[in-house]
Amino acid sequence: MEAVVRRVLLLALASRAVAAQVASSDDLLRAMRNPCSDDSDCYWLLDSRCSTGLCKCDEGLAPDYSSGSSASCVRLAVYAGERCSTDAKCRGLGDNARCLPDATGQGHCLCDANHHFLQGRCWRSVGLGGRCTGDVDCYLKRDAHRVACVNSTCSCIPAGWFFPSEDRLSCVDSASGVAVTVSLLLVGVAAALWR
Repeated sequence: MEAVVRRVLLLALASRAVAAQVASSDDLLRAMRNPCSDDSDCYWLLDSRCSTGLCKCDEGLAPDYSSGSSASCVRLAVYAGERCSTDAKCRGLGDNARCLPDATGQGHCLCDANHHFLQGRCWRSVGLGGRCTGDVDCYLKRDAHRVACVNSTCSCIPAGWFFPSEDRLSCVDSASGVAVTVSLLLVGVAAALWR
């Protein structure tokens, strides 16, 4: 019977809202087996309160089920690089953040590969010419302030002042763009004359 219940509950985990609060089907079973009517019923989830019949962490905290037999509410990270011991703390930076160890083994909340930290969250990184849904998607390591989502495409801004570099990894000002264009024209003319 419990195997059937686990399978049904695993289907429920497909919901992002449920998945964000529960680390595994065992944790969901524990939460559902322990409904609450007051805060004292939430002894199994340290630093939680009973709200609408379920034990929940206060605002700014997330459940951490990593310790095995007990669970606790941990403070959510608010910036990339913050120290952590489990992924639960990094949920504050969004779905694209993890607790990763540095060379000494100390964990830090970091954005996943191909993501960047901006405005308190980890966003997917889209380069020049890529499809975007908002300015937060567009990211250039060298010129983060010179790129924006314009007509659903990451572009250099302001248009007419900045242009993509040849490698499309940065935006160059119009004077640099003109200098590069003139240099390429001169090389082309010189090559034609030498033939």
